[in-house]
Amino acid sequence: MEEKGALMELLLLQFTKGPFNEASAKHMLSTCSANAWNRVKQNFKTDGLFFWNEKLKIEIDKRKRFCESRRENALKSLHLREPLTDAKLRQKQKQKKIRMQKTKQRIDEQEKEKKIQEFFQHLKDKIIKKKSFPVKITT
Repeated sequence: MEEKGALMELLLLQFTKGPFNEASAKHMLSTCSANAWNRVKQNFKTDGLFFWNEKLKIEIDKRKRFCESRRENALKSLHLREPLTDAKLRQKQKQKKIRMQKTKQRIDEQEKEKKIQEFFQHLKDKIIKKKSFPVKITT
């Protein structure tokens, strides 16, 4: 179980900092047992100086390419989009104003309905109280 934690720490180190040296690995694993590095280092490739996990390196590269493609698509869509003219801007503002008015009307209607229901509930409670007759106990 400790090996999993040590491996995760080193994978996170690689993800945030890139390939790491043995001193960095041992520093990261200083809270683990003394031989934790020796047990997990077979999961990493080395060039003699730096260590890295090949699978994680591939996933990091995939993620970078994906983010770059999203950025490029966003830039393309901005260039393709036609600029707003004054007339279009006024039209959008008018549509927004109409939507806001409809929303306000709907909220007002809901509040009105709630007040009507509260009023009828109040009347109902009063009627029930009037119908109940006090009981007199005679001895």
